[in-house]
Amino acid sequence: MKKALLFIPFLLILNGCFFGTFQTARPIAPGSVDSGWYVNIPLYANKNVRESQKQAHSAFTIPNFGGHLSYGASHHAEFGIYGSLGEGIGPFGKFLLLSEYSFPMSFGTIVGFAYHPFAQGISWKLDLVLSRAISPYASLYGGFHYGYQPDYRTSIPRGKDIWSISKFENFQELFMGVELSRKSKVRKGLKRLPYSLTMEFGIPLVSQPAIFLGFQFKI
Repeated sequence: MKKALLFIPFLLILNGCFFGTFQTARPIAPGSVDSGWYVNIPLYANKNVRESQKQAHSAFTIPNFGGHLSYGASHHAEFGIYGSLGEGIGPFGKFLLLSEYSFPMSFGTIVGFAYHPFAQGISWKLDLVLSRAISPYASLYGGFHYGYQPDYRTSIPRGKDIWSISKFENFQELFMGVELSRKSKVRKGLKRLPYSLTMEFGIPLVSQPAIFLGFQFKI
């Protein structure tokens, strides 16, 4: 727990792009604690596309690092704190609206807002998430992200650094991913490995978008 709390200020000293949900629609069990740390990398089809987007000042080029620390409040709600290099740091809540035990898929929403100390403004996000467990150790999920965040695609004026960015924009993204976990009892040599791995693909709804590929680890 101490390591998790010490990591949160580290989220604020770097800089990144914007996106990353890395959660299914289901809240964790009441009384439980959960944390995860991710990296999200923008990828382009080829170098020419990336360079043309950079010249138009609309390229996503910097990896995003982030994470969350959350507590289960009930079978339908989870609350915690999240942070990322592109969004800042602040509180969030996850709410389960439909459960896969009664419907074909679980449906939930994640809402949060954050303060970004370098852009000196408040960002916010809304995630609509569908998910389905395919085994006790794997879940598929996908959904829609809508957020208001610093626009690090904007060109930086000569003589200034990236911390000078202060422009905020609305961004949308479609995402899908898989959450994998292992049994609690494994061979001794494997106990140090993360107990959960989440892999996520995201497509920003902008012209000539990058494809975001991300990985989240839970220890």
